[in-house]
Amino acid sequence: MSRTCQRTWGRLSVALLVMGAASCGVAAGEIQPAPAENAATADRYGDPLPLNVLARLGTVRFRPGEVVHSVAFSPDGKTLAAASRNGRVGLWDVATGRERLYIVAHPGHADASFSGSPCVAFSPDGKTLATAGNDRAIRFWDPATAKELGQFQVPDGGISCIAYSPDGKSLASAGVDTTVLVWEVAAAMNPPGKAKAHVLYIRD
Repeated sequence: MSRTCQRTWGRLSVALLVMGAASCGVAAGEIQPAPAENAATADRYGDPLPLNVLARLGTVRFRPGEVVHSVAFSPDGKTLAAASRNGRVGLWDVATGRERLYIVAHPGHADASFSGSPCVAFSPDGKTLATAGNDRAIRFWDPATAKELGQFQVPDGGISCIAYSPDGKSLASAGVDTTVLVWEVAAAMNPPGKAKAHVLYIRD
């Protein structure tokens, strides 16, 4: 190949490189920085990754980080309440799997001197969340704000299960002492610590 052809091809190659760089938004002669070691900042679901982590297998959604003893759907199916071993109750958005808010409902649950299991139940209208644990208390919460609405003090032992009546006016609790108590919910909506209730005792 003659020197003239070589010079022509050389000029053409340079022109093509400049045009290619310009089409990619890179100015001729500009030095691009090397990609960051941790270019990924979120996993495939959009949740942030820890520093220097490149990817996550699975997801962190619907993972309270503690052993869960009880779960309950809200009546509209949009919220899932999960009661953990440490007395914490998380309210999770079912559509996204993200925790919307949480309640430290029974902080004394870690005390081994009590027995029972943390449990949750939504009222039939979805406006109240009942929780119970081994701290000998049944508490009622506004699930939208996590505000406590009232409570009952259980006379004997811890609680293992709770359930609303279909009309939402009564709440049944099963105790570890084999006692089932039926509570009048309206009586709990007094200042905490002053609630009184009509209780039915049913023993084996």
